Amino acid sequence: MLVCSSQVSVPPEKSGAVEVIAYEIALHMGKHADVFVVSRKPTSKNIKNYVVVGSKIRKSKFMAIASDVVFGMKCIGKIRKEKPDILHMHTTFTSFPIMLFRRFLPENTKIVYTSHSPAWTVPDDEIGVANRIFNKIEGYVINRADAVTAVAEAMRKGMLSRGVGNGKKIRTIENFTQPDIFSKKYGKSWKIKHSIKGPVVLFVGKLTETKGVPYILDAAKNVKNNVPDVKFVFVGSLEHEHELEGNPWMKTVYENDIASNVIFTGNVPFFELPKIYSSSDILVLPSLREGMPLVIMEALATGLPIVTTHVSGTKEAVNEKCAIFVDRKNSTGISNAVMKILSNKKFATMMSRESKKMSKRFEKKNVLEKYHKLYKSMCD
Repeated sequence: MLVCSSQVSVPPEKSGAVEVIAYEIALHMGKHADVFVVSRKPTSKNIKNYVVVGSKIRKSKFMAIASDVVFGMKCIGKIRKEKPDILHMHTTFTSFPIMLFRRFLPENTKIVYTSHSPAWTVPDDEIGVANRIFNKIEGYVINRADAVTAVAEAMRKGMLSRGVGNGKKIRTIENFTQPDIFSKKYGKSWKIKHSIKGPVVLFVGKLTETKGVPYILDAAKNVKNNVPDVKFVFVGSLEHEHELEGNPWMKTVYENDIASNVIFTGNVPFFELPKIYSSSDILVLPSLREGMPLVIMEALATGLPIVTTHVSGTKEAVNEKCAIFVDRKNSTGISNAVMKILSNKKFATMMSRESKKMSKRFEKKNVLEKYHKLYKSMCD
């Protein structure tokens, strides 16, 4: 049985990397076992056994967390009914009440918890109150689980360095690439459809400072001065599954005089994403911290040159042949890197080839088989 969040369905209708991963695990394990997916609503005919626990999408962060806790409590009854051999959970605040009342779960159910949180990689002098509380709660979940996976080795080490879990319990299983979905096979169809003539610099993710959005917007001003027809395309919203209402970044766009060079798409249907990647020339992800970002995996599979920061799982996924690393909060570094790629087609082609090469290290079937082996080891 797979359990994620109360805020995003499995698979996500628009955005939600964790739910994409859970969905692919469900499909892979469906070849070997009866799989039950707990979701706020059914969203795929490929999942035979949906366990629906209804919930509302909340705009308030606090209310979303509260909704997750209530969702987790409702899951307890579903777990007791289905009596799964393996319960695999992916989100902290949904998992917390389940672990808190674990004694009420079937005795033979083994619990796996996967951490997707980059908070474990944040230096001690940068951990704010919110992250300290988050780490305490997730640490409780980790310590109560039978097995734990982290999506990046830096996260695993971060947990252990803070005295959470142990080396035997926690293992690293990276996120995966999907070359069957993300590739250049769509050509420039999305770009043509939107009448874009110049190069496309792509960002995919939540529109937050932590993801580096203000630094990309400042960099866009410099790039525009050299490449007037460049388009910076931002795919995503402020939160998963939310509409992009009252976009707070438009003020910066107008201040930087780049309104004609920036496109905010909001969240898009998942089937649209590969077309946008295929129409792009560069992926930019200058995050202040990361776990193992799925957008990097999508860019690798598509064969895009990447501009990113030297943080956590990102530096585990890419090297200096397919990516240009920039310092955090460095708009000048971002603009220089983008210009270096756009001004040198030969260099860009070499980076693209290396991205495709790197993507093979994380092919979906190989990563998912690691979960299969973990499950088997717990049932033997």
